[in-house]
Amino acid sequence: MLKRVARGKTRQLYVVQMLKTCLHSWFTILFLRNLYPRKSHLPSTCLRGHGADLGSDLGLCHFKGLSMVDELTSFDDNLAEKAQAEKEQRVRAGNAKGPLAAEAAKAHRVAEAMIADGDALLDRARLMEHARNFGLSRNNWKQFKGQQDWYNSSMVGLLQIPSKFIDFLLYCAKYRPASMAEIGTFTGGTSFLAAAFFKALNPDFRHTCIDLGDYMLLEERTIKLLGITVPNGTTSPEHYGQSFDVVFIDGEHSYDWAKADYVNVGRDATRGCGFHDINGREYMAKGGGAFLFWRRLRHSLAAHVPAHVPGVSCG
Repeated sequence: MLKRVARGKTRQLYVVQMLKTCLHSWFTILFLRNLYPRKSHLPSTCLRGHGADLGSDLGLCHFKGLSMVDELTSFDDNLAEKAQAEKEQRVRAGNAKGPLAAEAAKAHRVAEAMIADGDALLDRARLMEHARNFGLSRNNWKQFKGQQDWYNSSMVGLLQIPSKFIDFLLYCAKYRPASMAEIGTFTGGTSFLAAAFFKALNPDFRHTCIDLGDYMLLEERTIKLLGITVPNGTTSPEHYGQSFDVVFIDGEHSYDWAKADYVNVGRDATRGCGFHDINGREYMAKGGGAFLFWRRLRHSLAAHVPAHVPGVSCG
């Protein structure tokens, strides 16, 4: 009798232990799924050149050329106030003081050096070195923790992961674009690098900035040298139907605005269109954000593009 009771308790303990193990495994799986989410829920056909991730964060699809996507950091609302405060120090006129003045002047020297390099900028290492000389805008984003020596003291500089934005530029370089529109330019870091790069390849290049405000921290002489049209308080609807060789969409990251920017400007790009924050799940609350729009766009384009894109490795 005692043996039967002992065996019964042993079975109960075994069942309880198994249940604990299963629950632990289940919670572990849920944790890992949130920590390392799948790149896409789309059909496998979309992942073979029809609209694929390049490396870990870049995406690719075709409509009238290339649409390339870079997942980076979310935007810090306080940065706008800081940028406006620095802009008010008369950067445009070249009358700023301290680090801001020095780094705005340095940007102009970098622009001149890039244009002088011409086709030599097609060498990735050389282009990266120029980007490093330009520097990263002052911020505390953890995605830049491996590039501490790139930082500027002021907000002059890039607010993108340099290697990924440079890969986008190098892909578009084969077309030697004459025009580019950038939606969401902020302090002008990406505008600067893109304009200097494409200007070196094509002297006729023009860069159009589309933004609600003018926060650009570049000197007037630099803006003229690079052929940049500064923001004048417009959004993509005001540019509906205008055609640019390259478009980079980095505006408001809600689903509605990501779609509007693509419909108004992005889809008319003759060579390529880039999106920002396609993996930014923090924008899912905004109707799905750019995260959802990119996946739907990639899916809808899958049946209309070649199965292979020459010169690009899709992972």
